[in-house]
Amino acid sequence: MNPPTSRRRWAWINGWGIHADVFTATLNACWPRDDHQVFPPDRHALDRLRASQADILAGYSLGSLLLLSAEAWPASVQLVAVAPLLAFDAEAGLGGTTPAATRLNLRCKFDQKPETQLKVFQRMAGLQGLVTDPLPGTPEDLAWGLDALGTLSAHPANTRRARLYAGACDRLLAAHALHAHTDSLHIIADAGHDFRQLLPAVATHE
Repeated sequence: MNPPTSRRRWAWINGWGIHADVFTATLNACWPRDDHQVFPPDRHALDRLRASQADILAGYSLGSLLLLSAEAWPASVQLVAVAPLLAFDAEAGLGGTTPAATRLNLRCKFDQKPETQLKVFQRMAGLQGLVTDPLPGTPEDLAWGLDALGTLSAHPANTRRARLYAGACDRLLAAHALHAHTDSLHIIADAGHDFRQLLPAVATHE
């Protein structure tokens, strides 16, 4: 009989506008033998990730951008980016497909009607059926996340060493454009930006 495998410890930065309990439930269903911590994609996320002492540091969507934009990670930890945003705006030329003007319009309207703009973003990303009331975070933290989408870009060293998983039908990024930036890209056929499609496929590789 084979000995039982040890539980791996994952620390995740969640995507923008997604309730942590929904994301965590999906993780636990995909990796029932591992432990998962999930942090919101706010200004404290990277500090929490560094303090987690996890074996695998991971990010989804905005979480992947935060993960990959950090200056340096210890060589001993593994990096995994799902729906990896190297930069959000199309004008950055790093695989994002959303014009900066679209993001700025969303940001300008967010302070007045955050729930409405969250729904707009979910339609853009193809994230149907997620709860928006109550908001998945404070309006201030959600506004910070939208600003981060427009200002951050991935550190090339992180992108080269991370394992990247992108949906072939992702509305927010052109998966094929990521090949120039990494040697470890898995493109998931028939999947979009939705973590409920992506994570089960990622689990088969991880």
